[in-house]
Amino acid sequence: MESTTRLARLPVPRETPSSPFFPQLNRVELATVVCVCLILLTSSFYRLNHTDLWAHLSFGRWIVQHQALPDTELFAAGNAIEKFTNIPWLAQVGGYLAYQQFGPEGLILLHVLLVTVSFGILMWAATQNSGSQVWGITAGIVGYLISWPIIGIIRPQLVGVTLFALVLLACHELRRSWLPIIWLSIIFALWANLHGSFLIALGVLGLIALGNSWESFRNSKVAMFSDPLVKRYWLAVLAALVAAACLNPMGPGLLFEIGSFGGTEALDAITEWRPLVLFSVSGSLFFGSLLITAVILRFSSRRFTPAEVLLLIAFGVLTLSAMRMLIWWALVWPWVMSPHVARISANWSNACKPVENNSRKTMRSLIAMGFIFMSILISPSAHALITGQGRGIQTTTSSETPIHVAEEIRRREIRGRFFARMDWADYLIWHSHNNVRPMVYTHVHLLENRVFNDYRRLAQGDTDWFAIATDHQLDYLILSRAHHRRLRNKVRNHPQAHLVYEDKQCWLIRLEHTEQQKNHHPGE
Repeated sequence: MESTTRLARLPVPRETPSSPFFPQLNRVELATVVCVCLILLTSSFYRLNHTDLWAHLSFGRWIVQHQALPDTELFAAGNAIEKFTNIPWLAQVGGYLAYQQFGPEGLILLHVLLVTVSFGILMWAATQNSGSQVWGITAGIVGYLISWPIIGIIRPQLVGVTLFALVLLACHELRRSWLPIIWLSIIFALWANLHGSFLIALGVLGLIALGNSWESFRNSKVAMFSDPLVKRYWLAVLAALVAAACLNPMGPGLLFEIGSFGGTEALDAITEWRPLVLFSVSGSLFFGSLLITAVILRFSSRRFTPAEVLLLIAFGVLTLSAMRMLIWWALVWPWVMSPHVARISANWSNACKPVENNSRKTMRSLIAMGFIFMSILISPSAHALITGQGRGIQTTTSSETPIHVAEEIRRREIRGRFFARMDWADYLIWHSHNNVRPMVYTHVHLLENRVFNDYRRLAQGDTDWFAIATDHQLDYLILSRAHHRRLRNKVRNHPQAHLVYEDKQCWLIRLEHTEQQKNHHPGE
């Protein structure tokens, strides 16, 4: 009787709920889900920027309406180069169709998804490269933080960021398989029609192939192409190059167009194309990463491979040359550093001998699902699309967007040439359905240097402002209260300048020209 009682008091083991159809996550996998959700949430509060986004959408609208690709500049009042190649035409069409279908909320959600997927793939690529899930997650978070000054602006480059992360993943997979060569070809064929940054990714493949070739030759002292790994990398470079060069509307000439980009005086005046400044957010992030590199170099027992050295040098120089290039450093640097940090961590862990519990639990899967659900629910753009309650253009765009004057131009059905801040002009083009033509907008690489120099003279309140306006046959001036006060003071009492609208952001001024002035052509 006593033994029976004792047996009855023993705890009854309960079966852990599990299913082959239900994910069983360990702690690191749960942490990955949480970090990806945090990236999604923080990205959800970006607004649509007031700069080149709207020009790209205007190009997309024109392409859809005309069922053709433009080969000349479409929107500016100033003299433009005779022909140009509209490289990101597919991204422009995709952005326009997304806006047409879902409005500004759809564009914001597209931005959020691209950012989240990009750094999710970076986590995956760094995990494969380092052999450590923990440092793979860390690499993705660090990359996101470094890219913070750049990643908040939605533009075709952002699609390139996502594909670039896939290329980093392929660089590791090529060590053990020929299969990535196939999907790299598909990626580059698509990328060549989305953004010119595919050339940077091609450089990554080339540098890694070159580094591995040197390492193979140094170790074996035989012909480097006898190494199967070297063969795979060079074949990947060739396949990507052929796919990008041949599967686009311009053909191989596209490579020359991208290589010659950036040679204009106007582009050199844009802040994000200037060399990196130490005392700036971007500069602090970049030079901070260099200090971390020095520390890792000191403590890592894993040597840097020739390919890693080439990547760090090439992308370091690229980032120093232009602030906008920080985004590529934000992807390459954590990926290169992750195996070294993992080695340092492994050496420290072996010394401390920690006890780890890596068991998989259903509860962690439920927590992960809760995080995903709450992220979607809290995300303003996702919530707006699900409920059908859009927040309106004023809430979804940056505070610098000239919403009110654009609406006034549309209401009055104003047409003609105008002067405005370069970063305002894109939205004015978009909202007026191309009825107004700015002297300069953000695609400054399409304009003659003389036009941009005259634009800067106007913006600075040049004494000969009316002669410049006449030379370019400007019908209107849209003057910013924050940036054009000097010009406004000169315009105020001019007999041929009439104020037609003003708000807290700007003045809209109509210019009158004599018949002789109307018949004048720019540059005469």
